Amino acid sequence: MINNDKRYAFTLAEVLITLGIIGIVAAMTLPTLINKINNKHLEVAFKKTYSELSQVVQKIAADNGGTLEGTLEDNSHQSVQRLLMKYMKHVKICDINPSNPHNCFAKYTYRDGTPIYSTEVWDGTMILPSGAILSINSVNSNCESRSELKYPIGCFRLRVDTNGLKRPNVLGRDVFDFYVTKDRLIPRGAPETGAYGSSSDWARAYYVLQHGID
Repeated sequence: MINNDKRYAFTLAEVLITLGIIGIVAAMTLPTLINKINNKHLEVAFKKTYSELSQVVQKIAADNGGTLEGTLEDNSHQSVQRLLMKYMKHVKICDINPSNPHNCFAKYTYRDGTPIYSTEVWDGTMILPSGAILSINSVNSNCESRSELKYPIGCFRLRVDTNGLKRPNVLGRDVFDFYVTKDRLIPRGAPETGAYGSSSDWARAYYVLQHGID
């Protein structure tokens, strides 16, 4: 009887070539995939922090007749800290060390890697339960500041690192600016801010809310 039952198998060379092709494809696609995943994590952290801060500002305004006017004792960052801590639980104050101003707020860069110098570290650093860090600037107890705003409606400004001291510490990826006005939280880059175009890293807060992190 003739046995026609032939069995075929891959040769070692064919296996190695296949593995090589898989390796090349993986090397080409994995960095893009990892970057997309990281961006999504950063975007979720940003939107969560924005939502939390926005709700706090709205609550303060609601408890004060619809405005933040009169809620600040003076123009100090301490007055903002005291106000926020009335409405936010488990918040920690972090005192900036003059000899090491980045002990509370990490050094960060523009998206192209250009450093942003220590003079951009603000006062009144606070650590939220999520790990996000915020610092305070341009306090105006009358809520009439026009600092980079088109109208005299500013009460104070916040710079937020949404994942704390963790990397990437890049403006427009995990570091963003917001303005607290008489009745709401405005992301930098929104039409009311107007000081920077949508292409600026400083305006990324508004951009990310609209389009996500890319």
